[in-house]
Amino acid sequence: MGKGKIILFGYYGFGNLGDELFIEYFIDLIKQRFSTHSLIILVNNPREYETKDGVEYVTRWNFWHLFKLFKKGDLLIGGGGSIFQDLTGKKSLLYYVTLLRLAQFKKARIILAGQGFGPLSPWGERLTARVLNKVDVISCRDPASVKYLFQIKARRADIYLGVDPLWGLKGLDSSATHPCAGNNRQITESSGAIIGLFLRHAKEEKGRYQELKEELLSLLQLNFRGVLTLALAPADRYVCAGGIRASAVQSDQGVSVVYQPTSFYLSSGEIGSLTQMTLVCKGLSLVIGDRLHGLLLGARLGIPGIGLGGDPKVKSFCREMGYPCFTWEELNYEETLHGLFLDEVMKTIKNLSSEKQKLAKKVAEMEKKARKDRIWLARRITEELNRG
Repeated sequence: MGKGKIILFGYYGFGNLGDELFIEYFIDLIKQRFSTHSLIILVNNPREYETKDGVEYVTRWNFWHLFKLFKKGDLLIGGGGSIFQDLTGKKSLLYYVTLLRLAQFKKARIILAGQGFGPLSPWGERLTARVLNKVDVISCRDPASVKYLFQIKARRADIYLGVDPLWGLKGLDSSATHPCAGNNRQITESSGAIIGLFLRHAKEEKGRYQELKEELLSLLQLNFRGVLTLALAPADRYVCAGGIRASAVQSDQGVSVVYQPTSFYLSSGEIGSLTQMTLVCKGLSLVIGDRLHGLLLGARLGIPGIGLGGDPKVKSFCREMGYPCFTWEELNYEETLHGLFLDEVMKTIKNLSSEKQKLAKKVAEMEKKARKDRIWLARRITEELNRG
């Protein structure tokens, strides 16, 4: 096997739990199967990471340094996420396109693994397609992304349909108990349910749905025992007011969870690990939100979900899982928010036992697929390193 370096990139180092868990997934895979190769990870601020087990963290921003870093025979891996989109702005897309062009110029091999693609503007589609058509291997996390690649005529790479890498992440502890859940007692009334609400801060919305999000939170609080407002990224913490604040804290006995009323979302870093996520979410009756990985990790913990917003990756996930999904435009109508949406929530809670049984079968299917994806990716990494 070739001895080139493996260089991993993504939206790493910005406090988004889902993206940070991608790092854990790919480190585990690469160090287990390719321990003789140097592993370098591009992040926002290397000082925030502890270098260990031969993993080196490098700033993603110094292109001159990256130019010198890349060598022929190296392998650049894009590890998870929806980084090839320009809905939130053009600068991010330009960064990733430039990174791929730099690797291609230095004759490094490229694998994009577990990716979601789009939405892109017409300009973004043309730019992205030109670069992706020179990539060696692409694995997509959902059928919609495969379809989108063909739509924008980015189809020269070896394209594989997989699942989100977090379906294969190790270390989920589904046996933890939730302090608010009454030791997972059987819920006999909807008012006894506890709802986990994940709402993302979306710059592109420019606050136009802020009042709607507040109204949605109030509606849930009126109908259910508790609503935990949860953030997976620092920017999410002030999306709306009210709810119960869930803080994961370290004690002599390990990690515990404290709940108290608050007018804010979680402060930065309080759900910063898989252990904390498990403890905060375990025992919830239902997760609702427009954060993909809030819904996905909830599913792996056996918690059914309902999707919100118009993000293609959330809609695709809900379609795959059989979850209801409502756009903000739909919920802006009172008859939808107080009618169809609330009815779906009530129906799920009423039939929670059967919903969890259906979910367990689907989760087992997705986790099985994730294991196949891992084997496939290890084989492709081997092949590309040998070709380098």
